Amino acid sequence: MKITVDLDDVLGPYMPAFLNFYNERHETRHIVSDLVTYSLEKCLGVPESIIGPLVDEFAMTETYAKLPVTSGAYKILKKLKDEGHDLSVLTFRKNETRFVTEDWVSKNYAGIFSDVAYTNGKSTKGELAVRMGSRLHIDDSPKHTRSVAARGIDVLLYDAHWNQHVGFEDGIYRVNCFSELPGKVARVEDKLSQVYHI
Repeated sequence: MKITVDLDDVLGPYMPAFLNFYNERHETRHIVSDLVTYSLEKCLGVPESIIGPLVDEFAMTETYAKLPVTSGAYKILKKLKDEGHDLSVLTFRKNETRFVTEDWVSKNYAGIFSDVAYTNGKSTKGELAVRMGSRLHIDDSPKHTRSVAARGIDVLLYDAHWNQHVGFEDGIYRVNCFSELPGKVARVEDKLSQVYHI
């Protein structure tokens, strides 16, 4: 089965690192639990005109290039790869970060992903997931999960503070940690085999 996986806050914890960067710049003390929606503008109380450039600036830092890896992720994804699944990264990152992003993926998830696809602000994740032939997508963003699910692709919503308001929705299933992933993937695979008589 073709599985696409988001990078930031799924494969590696982006938001805690960005908040540290933001706090240092603005002498604030925001913590991850403050982020009750996916909108940094709403949670931090600042306009997009400030957040956008800061996100771009953070993407040029060593911290961004050396994000830690989500606990247990490599082992579980390796298991899925060994079972024959084809895994790709599908990220909202910009093409400008391509070298840093692909270096990080190759160092931390060696041999796991067949490619990395970027929305680059020109496509939705749903559109790209369809083009990539994804049958299952894993993401933390309510917006992106809905974009993918709207195109008939099952989605595992990776648990985060900013997606707690999302309940069960058609084609979207919550996953709390990577150890739950194999069971959820197997259920989706079983569902698809019944629908498509695989």
